[in-house]
Amino acid sequence: CKNIYFNISHSQNIIAIGFSENPVGIDVEFEGVDGIKIAKRLFTKKENDYIKSPFYYKFVKCKNIK
Repeated sequence: CKNIYFNISHSQNIIAIGFSENPVGIDVEFEGVDGIKIAKRLFTKKENDYIKSPFYYKFVKCKNIK
């Protein structure tokens, strides 16, 4: 029996499940979610400053498109 890898992601009413014989990752994000509000609750000021930086925004945008 081969190893089966899986990954699950959800956001609002969207769910994605990936199965593979190799390690697999999947991520879904609901566009209406205000990430800045969530970040303020979860991260330090220094981390929030980085998240709001133009580089990080562009990186995340490109990552999500791929």
